[in-house]
Amino acid sequence: MIDRTILSRYTRAFIEIVIEAKLLDKVEGQLAELNGVMKQEPTLCKVLQNPLLEKSRKKALLSKVLADSDQVVKNFFFLLVDKRREEVIPFLSEEFSHMARGERQEVLAEVKSRYPLTDQQLQQLTGKLAGLSGKKVILKHSLTDELIGGLIITLGNKIIDASLRSRLRELKICMLKAPLGEAT
Repeated sequence: MIDRTILSRYTRAFIEIVIEAKLLDKVEGQLAELNGVMKQEPTLCKVLQNPLLEKSRKKALLSKVLADSDQVVKNFFFLLVDKRREEVIPFLSEEFSHMARGERQEVLAEVKSRYPLTDQQLQQLTGKLAGLSGKKVILKHSLTDELIGGLIITLGNKIIDASLRSRLRELKICMLKAPLGEAT
């Protein structure tokens, strides 16, 4: 299990260096690529997290994997190895992207629906969510069989449940609370 505080602290320090070097978007892309490699090769994470493997061998492995990355990225990963914080590596890309969106005044909105939304619907939804959040919205749409209809939106750390199931649940509660009329 990852200690989110450690992940957050290291990522915050790293992103400040990257912003100062004016490499935010480039480094975010490089971390996303590395994350893809690690998902394709899960043994890479296990090797890097092996406490019996020497730091020099871990750095040599990272040098090969990060061959096309900027020096600031390589140096950061070497620091993680030196400080024995390799456990944050698999989570670094996601945390970095989250913080980078904050720096760019952007927010991720994950929208789940039963059926595909049209481009016009997605644009309208993006506009409404931007007004609600006060930030530029990056919309990620996915389909799910769990819904009958409607949408479930995760906007940053807020969940907006506009699903048909939740509306029916609310209607049921209202009907159960309503007083019954007397029979004449």
